[in-house]
Amino acid sequence: MASTRSILRSGTRGACLGATLAALALADCTGEPGRRLPGDYRLVQKDQYQALYGPDGRIQRLLQDRNHDGRAEAVVVYRPNGKPERGELDTDADGVVDRWEYFRADGTLEKVAVSRRRTGRPDRWDHVGPDGRVYQVDFDEDGDGKVDRSDYPR
Repeated sequence: MASTRSILRSGTRGACLGATLAALALADCTGEPGRRLPGDYRLVQKDQYQALYGPDGRIQRLLQDRNHDGRAEAVVVYRPNGKPERGELDTDADGVVDRWEYFRADGTLEKVAVSRRRTGRPDRWDHVGPDGRVYQVDFDEDGDGKVDRSDYPR
């Protein structure tokens, strides 16, 4: 994962905290537990986890730095209803996101995207039905960001 800053630029919700607050709160995983931030946001850190809570006390973002290198290997962004909206993971700890998880408003998994070529861009998308089963798999074979073929597992 390039940094938590790049994650903030790459598509946070419309109610963005702003670049200054984002850099202050999420630039690395060295914040103090329970630290108050501008606008009554609260940053809580324990071991490898860092959580950002909004003024209403609801979690907005959770980061995990498994190897303690100052870069998050997992980031989960939450909806106002407290359910996850999306997750971005660096599964091989090389500093580049290689797995994206998208969730429906009710918190159930909708789609998983992976970068098979480790380019930092998805090239495979598994679409998950409400029953938890994959019903469609899309592939980008030439790396242009567009679906080239789809499979329909049984």
